Amino acid sequence: MKRKQGYKPTKRYRLTFISENTLNTLWTLRLSRLRAWSLGALCVAAIGALIALLFGLTPLGSILPGYMKPSERRSQIENALRLDSLAERQQVMNQWIDNLEAILTDSIAPAAIPEAIESVGDTLLAASEAERRFVNDWTERERFNLTQTAPAAASGINFRLPLATELRRDTIAGPALQIESTRNATVMAIQGGTVIDSHVDLSSGRHVVLIQHPMEFVSRYEGLGRSFVTTGQPVQPGAAIGLLADEALLRLTLFRAGPPLIP
Repeated sequence: MKRKQGYKPTKRYRLTFISENTLNTLWTLRLSRLRAWSLGALCVAAIGALIALLFGLTPLGSILPGYMKPSERRSQIENALRLDSLAERQQVMNQWIDNLEAILTDSIAPAAIPEAIESVGDTLLAASEAERRFVNDWTERERFNLTQTAPAAASGINFRLPLATELRRDTIAGPALQIESTRNATVMAIQGGTVIDSHVDLSSGRHVVLIQHPMEFVSRYEGLGRSFVTTGQPVQPGAAIGLLADEALLRLTLFRAGPPLIP
């Protein structure tokens, strides 16, 4: 049969698998150009789909910066910061251990020891004559220190009597001064200031008033059957703040900068 003029034969590609031992043909695949390109595209698509499945359904996706979840990214940053802090802490501890080892092995040069450390003596040693003399002098000075024995006098502040009526008896009860008077006696502020608290004690049913005075003084009045002041109210020296209850016993406590003073 004669070929027609202008006819071009179709190019075909052949893939042959040959055994290296016997040099025999195992398998031969003949493909046209279109089928070869189609098969190549199919292989590339299959490989791409396999990679997408691996990174999408397995933990391998966490190694890709663009595919990491926000929670995982935040956790990774926090772990990195903790690791840096632990490394810095470990470095400090290593330096401390090195210094301790150098001290125990007596490998530190005398010039490296600060003078302040060299001047510190052993506290277990007996006190010297100069130290005993200093302690005695300091004790004698503090004995006449008005800021310790009489803070009110040292501050130049004067306090009034808390009751206007005659005082029957006053006794010391711990840090407070108990003053016995008559029933319904008027209780007055011992110094001017501001009422910082006015309430009823639930255990006794009596009113309690606290007044803030100058020089960090605070006075506390307990045993009132009736109160005339409220929290935040300013009072003048000698102003009436309440009446005594039926027991006619006033408990007065004076504080300065926190702790109560000796009555």
